[in-house]
Amino acid sequence: MDGGTLPEGITLSRDGVFDGVPLQTGTFDLEVLAVDSQGNTGRRSYTIEIVPAEGIIDLTPDTLPNGRTYIEYEQQLSAQGGSGDYVFSIVEGALPLGIALSADGLILGTTRDRGDFNISVEVLDSQRNSGLINYALIIEEGRPDPSTDPDVGRLIDGHFRKATKFAGHMIRHLNRRTDFLHYKLNCTGLEDDCNRLGIWQEGQVSGNEEETTATLVLGADYGLNDNLFAGFSLGYGQTSESIGNLGTYSEATTNIYAGYFAAKLPGGFYLDGALGHGEIKFKDRRYILLRDVTETSERRGDYQFGSLKLSGDYPMQNNMVLSPYARYEAVRTNLDAYRESGISDLSLAYGNTNQTSQRAVVGAALEKVFPRRWGVITGTIQAEIGRNHESGYRQTITYLDTPDTTYVLEKAGSSSRHAALGLEINLISGPSHFDFGIFATQSGSSSKPDIGATFGWSYQF
Repeated sequence: MDGGTLPEGITLSRDGVFDGVPLQTGTFDLEVLAVDSQGNTGRRSYTIEIVPAEGIIDLTPDTLPNGRTYIEYEQQLSAQGGSGDYVFSIVEGALPLGIALSADGLILGTTRDRGDFNISVEVLDSQRNSGLINYALIIEEGRPDPSTDPDVGRLIDGHFRKATKFAGHMIRHLNRRTDFLHYKLNCTGLEDDCNRLGIWQEGQVSGNEEETTATLVLGADYGLNDNLFAGFSLGYGQTSESIGNLGTYSEATTNIYAGYFAAKLPGGFYLDGALGHGEIKFKDRRYILLRDVTETSERRGDYQFGSLKLSGDYPMQNNMVLSPYARYEAVRTNLDAYRESGISDLSLAYGNTNQTSQRAVVGAALEKVFPRRWGVITGTIQAEIGRNHESGYRQTITYLDTPDTTYVLEKAGSSSRHAALGLEINLISGPSHFDFGIFATQSGSSSKPDIGATFGWSYQF
């Protein structure tokens, strides 16, 4: 040869014989020089075209199944008739954006593009034998079922959980107040101890690494007689939660109204109760990966709650009092219909829904009293265990532009364990009362515990 190159695997002998098995396809230009024994020469140009050896390797399937937009497409191609490993590639045409063919023959991906996509797929084995097949991939309109979207489910679960947590905060506030009223129901005859009218304020913050909740309550109560106090309270709360790591987020605010009572029963027992109503407003952000957009929305709702607690005081040595108790709580949450902002074709609308949660607990508080000239200091450690039960719910969902097609997110009822541990310090001096407490609660074997603190004051007139 006097110029050009031969395909890999082909050689030219001194006798002028092309020999070998080509290992690559394509067009190869070369120039051959011949010289005889007298030194005479001759030249000639040649073009060699190496094409795939069609039919040596068979590809399956013969046709590709249709796909749908927004739904993952997956199809494995296979080859028979060659040897060694196979390598697949597209030699003509293109798949829709988001779907690709891997070297091992897997067509995989999710696309938003509809239409017909024609491709030619070539497969090569380890000996460079090949096979070729033509496909027509049809992508039809299709959107994912939003009820299977994890972020949608976590947002709806979060709406119910936030309402229940606000109610739980309020019940904790009122239980702490009625526990203090037990002190007033055991009036010692001192002027300040027996004042019947009281005002109080208390704050509470609790949360974990994903969600934080804070409430503030103002209340007033009055001793109707020696055995009964009754009162009314107003509360405000805020909570926020990050969902996943792509920007989905939910926050809520609430206004709460509740009445309560503390009654002294014969035999050293007490019966405390509370009944309340809350109005709640959510502001959500939902990130949609398929569109790389964030939908915003607002939702409103309300909840009603109640609790009953039966307890007793048992004096012990060294100014200590043991107070076992049993408590029942119930919360009914009603969520209004709402819709997202509508900035993409995957925007959603949600119907109204509701859920009921209940909790039954038993526990005990051990209080140590430290008398002082100006009043008393008390330290209390409290522990409780119980069971939670949540009813199921049914959340209907539609795409904004196709309201006649309804998807349903259904969650079955469930039960879980509840446990709480708390420590509280009270300072009581005449008509003034200050308190501070810390606590930890956990509901469900896999949930993260909530760590919280309470702080408040009251004054008796």
